[in-house]
Amino acid sequence: MALRRAADAYALGAPLFSSLSGAVETDGIDELAKVAAALERSRDLGRGSLAVIRGRREAARAESLEAAAKVEGKLMLTLVLCYLPARMLLVVIPLPLFLTLLDGLFS
Repeated sequence: MALRRAADAYALGAPLFSSLSGAVETDGIDELAKVAAALERSRDLGRGSLAVIRGRREAARAESLEAAAKVEGKLMLTLVLCYLPARMLLVVIPLPLFLTLLDGLFS
């Protein structure tokens, strides 16, 4: 909906990035509003928008790598606290009982 309002405002002659920024701020899409503001600044300064887009992509990549690093510790904690005790109960503890049964069968 916000993109539609921005496109309509642009069709009526409003600047593209400022109309996009205004449309997404009313919908509460803060990240897109920041990108639109950065694109507007780069256009005003005479720089290309490609550098802004690449910078946002690198920032998003760094955030996702940081979030992935936090997940690893949580998964390890889950493994240690949940799966390893269950594995001990299902594999390690019945093994001597199984060996005792085998010894009883073949002796």
